[in-house]
Amino acid sequence: MEPKVYVQNVVASARLNHEIDLDAIVKAFPNVEYAPEVFPGLVFRLKRPRSSILIFRNGKMVCTGAKGERDALRAVRKAVRELRKAGIVISGKPEITITNIVATIDLGEVRIDIEKAAYEFREGYMYEPDQFPGAVYRMQEPK
Repeated sequence: MEPKVYVQNVVASARLNHEIDLDAIVKAFPNVEYAPEVFPGLVFRLKRPRSSILIFRNGKMVCTGAKGERDALRAVRKAVRELRKAGIVISGKPEITITNIVATIDLGEVRIDIEKAAYEFREGYMYEPDQFPGAVYRMQEPK
């Protein structure tokens, strides 16, 4: 059986080189979530591609929930288009970087000794069974 890889979440960071008026976004989009006393960012949700964009006053944005790299890039660009269409001042193009990809793999009947793997491949692996039941591997050069 060929192992199947499932992308669960792609996170992209975006940066605009200016501040953003979050109060103007709230007025233009009443369905956004913004509680500055709890969290400094505004949550802007998209249905297509399904994702959430966190927008911060300093011009930084974080896209979460995308199911692929292309969707994450599209989501940030679409959010910027919608903001502009509503009259929110956005100058230039956002600088977008994929910062994290969470994926799972179905190995079928194959068994892995996670403790042994974490010990053997120390570099980049994290295994804390009291905190999370799986091993986390962080690639040094993910490309």
